[in-house]
Amino acid sequence: MNHVHNRAEKKRITLNYLNQPVADDGKLLSEFTNFLGTTVRQFVSLTCASWHQVPEKQLLWEYVKDKYIVPDDAKPWVNKSMSDHFRSYKSRIKRDYYNTYPTDEERLSHRPEEVSLSDWKILLNYWGDEKVQEIAKKNSEARQKITETHTTGSTSFAQVAHMLRLEKLAKLEKEKQEKLGKMPVNDDGEGEGNGEEDPIKVSDADIYLATRKRDEKREYKLPEQVLKMVNDKIVDVKKTLETEDTTEDSEKSANSEKSANSEKSAEVSYEDDNDVNTD
Repeated sequence: MNHVHNRAEKKRITLNYLNQPVADDGKLLSEFTNFLGTTVRQFVSLTCASWHQVPEKQLLWEYVKDKYIVPDDAKPWVNKSMSDHFRSYKSRIKRDYYNTYPTDEERLSHRPEEVSLSDWKILLNYWGDEKVQEIAKKNSEARQKITETHTTGSTSFAQVAHMLRLEKLAKLEKEKQEKLGKMPVNDDGEGEGNGEEDPIKVSDADIYLATRKRDEKREYKLPEQVLKMVNDKIVDVKKTLETEDTTEDSEKSANSEKSANSEKSAEVSYEDDNDVNTD
């Protein structure tokens, strides 16, 4: 990521209606997310007990804006993302360099290169505190109860929803071109100039299915009964979506028939009026 930190060009980050970064090019968003992670690792000391104690938050935000064109509305999301990176980074350091060794003497001899000796000693004292260890134990037990996790890695749900919307947009435009011959759908998903409601909707069920995809050839750490539970839930969600699609198609068909009948009634009424005028 050094090329991002050192380059002069500033790439533009766009937001969705929830002020979350999204991009048609997934590589840009992946780069931005990784950039936030490396920024945290380079400039934030692990001796901070939590992200709330990090004093440089405003300086970090200004640094982000120095490297990217980012709307101010993205600041809460960027702060939350950096907080997640900080917690994940600190957890990994503890797992690999603290939990792996039974004594502080061994931990000192296996200090991670990116952590200074003075900071490492502070961390050893902090993680060795009985109260801190008790809190860590409770947190670990709570995590063990989480049986269902997503499979999107560092890709945000906002980006997943954005890509699903683009897929639906392309499908809708193709259908309009092939069946209706109407004008293309614009970037906002609305029929140009026809005042129609935005037809591009991504439901929570759509996002759930997209974020729970699993490779059948890959082995997962989750227990078999948990995987079965997740797969059963996926089947239920798919059935729900199919039911909703069927209902929506029926409603569209009924509305079209109603509209056609209304037009026909209007034509009959017009003819009757003409007959009266003729008499």
